[in-house]
Amino acid sequence: MEAPLDALRPDAGGPDRPHGLAKAEPAIFRHKTITFDYYTLARDEVGHRKVDPYHLLYQGGQFYLLGHSHERGALRVFRLSRMRGKVAYASKAEHDFKRPAGFDPRAYANRAEWQYGEPAGE
Repeated sequence: MEAPLDALRPDAGGPDRPHGLAKAEPAIFRHKTITFDYYTLARDEVGHRKVDPYHLLYQGGQFYLLGHSHERGALRVFRLSRMRGKVAYASKAEHDFKRPAGFDPRAYANRAEWQYGEPAGE
């Protein structure tokens, strides 16, 4: 039996809805910085992240968040399925950041799935 089309939408709220999507999606449109714990596969550890979310991508059956990492001081890609715990707004301000004028998510749309993570070798 095929799932109804609404079950395939990211905002459908079904059991396959990735953790963090409910907070990340509105944070992008409201320019709100978010905080969350994130599991890094290469280091096999969970660390706290503070991110200005710019864009969501759906690639290879997974959602990815493109945003400015405050810890790294650079644009990073976060796989939503690796977010742990509560995803929260970092402040109560109406807007926390402005997306850079030169940011273009199309540069990430054509990458192979393995190129979304942090480099781990050749």
